[in-house]
Amino acid sequence: MLTSMITLGLGYLLGQFLALNLPVSGAQLSSFMPIISLLPLGVFCLTHHRLRFPGAFLLGLIAALLAADAVLQSTLPRQLEGQNLTVIAQVQDMPVMLDGITRFRVIIREAAEPELIGARLALAWHHQPRYSKSSQGGQ
Repeated sequence: MLTSMITLGLGYLLGQFLALNLPVSGAQLSSFMPIISLLPLGVFCLTHHRLRFPGAFLLGLIAALLAADAVLQSTLPRQLEGQNLTVIAQVQDMPVMLDGITRFRVIIREAAEPELIGARLALAWHHQPRYSKSSQGGQ
């Protein structure tokens, strides 16, 4: 059992390594997702004693690639990077203020770019420190 867990972990680590080091964007990574069709094979391998380790390795690899794909698909599309975007968003929860930073989550309700509608964003802004006149060298 322990060896199967180690093998599963090794498969997961290999999947993470591949996802981090392949020179592909999120959209291109989805084209590698036919590996999911190997999921039943991995489960089948777990039921046979001699194939348990390759099955665990394969399941770990699939889990890592699925996790990487989910993260990459949740990023801003490349064609929108570096552009000013105007959106109307609804605040989803109360702002949290800590150490001069206010954080809150919003969901985009209206945008000129249809792929942004429904997207959830985590926003934060840093407050300017408040200085008294004496600390600024004033009178």
